[in-house]
Formats: sequence, C-alpha cells, structure tokens
Amino acid sequence: MKKSILFLMLLSIIACKQSESEKGEKQETKNIEQYSIEQFYKNKKVYGGSFNNDEAKLLVSSNETGIFNVFEINISDGKKKQLTFSEKESYYAIDEVPNSNKILSQLIKVETKTIIFIYFLKMEIPLILLRGRL
Repeated sequence: MKKSILFLMLLSIIACKQSESEKGEKQETKNIEQYSIEQFYKNKKVYGGSFNNDEAKLLVSSNETGIFNVFEINISDGKKKQLTFSEKESYYAIDEVPNSNKILSQLIKVETKTIIFIYFLKMEIPLILLRGRL
C-alpha cells in the first residue's frame, strides 16, 4: 500500500515537472481584434427556432429592427418575413400552433414590467391569453 502511494506521488511530481526543452520555448502570442462599442451594439441577435408543421419555415425572434420582433424564415431560400412590427415593446416567438396559420408569441412591456402571452393569426389582430407582472 505504501509502495503504491509512493509510486503515485513520484509519478505526479514527474508529470508536473516541465522538461528543459519546454522551458526554453516561447509561447506564441495572438493579436486579438478590437471592436468599438458601436460595433458591439450593432450585433444582431436571433432567438427561438420553432419549425412549422411541414418544417419548411422557422419561427424566430430577432432584434435586427432595433427591438425584438417575430420573423418567419423560409428554410429553402433563407428569406425572412417579419410578422410583428413593434417599435416600443419586444415580441418573442414561442411556437407555431400545429395545423394552423397561428403563432404564439410573448410581448414584454418594459415600462410597466408586464408580460403578455399572445396568440394571433399571422399579420392580424392579437388575442391576449395571459397577462402578468415581471
């Protein structure tokens, strides 16, 4: 037992010790590209990813309009179609309703800290399902 412990200690010391050849080598430095704060804020974010029934379209949320809105992406050609057109509140895609042309999304009103789940026909008047406070 003592021999195995002694052997493991000796092995760990040898493993941790740098060889003489490694000590003399210089580490390579990489130049990291710097970005301005303006470039940082111009990044586009995409959330979600819910396929429709035939998996031809993908429902996502993106902030490419300056605030989060819901978009539908055609998988075959990559074209995006905007489904919500908010300029004040953020809309987040949740899911497509099976066997229909309806989607479920979430609206967040920042000023009042209200969260609203919305069920609506694409491009038509929404139906509020649930309203709550954050």
